[in-house]
Amino acid sequence: MPNSIASETAKNGSKKEKGEERSKLRNAFARRATLEELRILVAVAECRSFKLVADTFHLSPPAVSKKVARIEELLGAPIVRRRKQGVIGLTDWGEMLIGRAREVLEKFDAMAALVGAPSRHTRLHVGLQADMTGPLFLEGVAELNQALPTTQLSVTASLSEQLIGGLGNREFDVALLTVLETASASTMKAMPACDWTELAVEPLCWVANRRLSLADLDSVPLALHPDGCVFRNAARLALSAINKSHWVAFNGDVHSVRGAVQRGIGIGVMRRADCGDEGVILSAEDGFPPLQNVHLLRAVRRDVQDRDAADRVAQVLEAAWRRSNPPLAESQV
Repeated sequence: MPNSIASETAKNGSKKEKGEERSKLRNAFARRATLEELRILVAVAECRSFKLVADTFHLSPPAVSKKVARIEELLGAPIVRRRKQGVIGLTDWGEMLIGRAREVLEKFDAMAALVGAPSRHTRLHVGLQADMTGPLFLEGVAELNQALPTTQLSVTASLSEQLIGGLGNREFDVALLTVLETASASTMKAMPACDWTELAVEPLCWVANRRLSLADLDSVPLALHPDGCVFRNAARLALSAINKSHWVAFNGDVHSVRGAVQRGIGIGVMRRADCGDEGVILSAEDGFPPLQNVHLLRAVRRDVQDRDAADRVAQVLEAAWRRSNPPLAESQV
């Protein structure tokens, strides 16, 4: 008889705990815990790492920790056991609640699949070469916002070296960037976590103001982009190879460098297609060595959350780039 009473007491205790568990989860939803927070909570339980979950959801580790803490506050009970380095496990309440959270997410995803809707927004981080910000190209970015309404795009225009570093640090999911011809193969080989596509090979040229007298120059004044820009690297490598004296007379972004060249402040390096009629193109006859070609590369990280969306973004951006950069005429090559 005593054993029977103990067994019944244990059953009642178990039912009470499950009832409290359901009540806490209902209270969390009533106080507006979001689906993203639940997904993060489940991911933390599985990975036992704020850092890994932060990388997956494109957040910082402190932001992930705060989201978990918010759910704990809503539930009125601790879920994870923490230490300075991160998560060491789940509390007893956490073990029970994680199962319920998974059920909620599975039911929501199943319902979303029935109506043909995606279960959540996808956030993609896109890195673009700093000079890819012309009107025609930006129209392509605008097209993406309309074509992928459930994809949240975060676009950053930066320099080649920063884009390459960002891909390596998982700051970007998709990137369009240029590298020097001698660095193209090594760049792609150094990042096997990305799928690379070479889109174009473009010639560079020296450009100067028509009124600039080259004969009077003991040292070449350059109008260059900041450190990390492929055009700057091409210029300095070419001049150093022939020991030609030079100095940086102007340092600025794409548009200000163009203005500095047009006003004779310095000699610049541009894509052959961007030179137009504003200046004169310099050659070996003027004492300027040939410049390396640049290779336009497209990169998509293989571990991206939504590969279909990432591929769509990459394709639209490539098409936008081609619209804004028509092929050179034979006389220009």
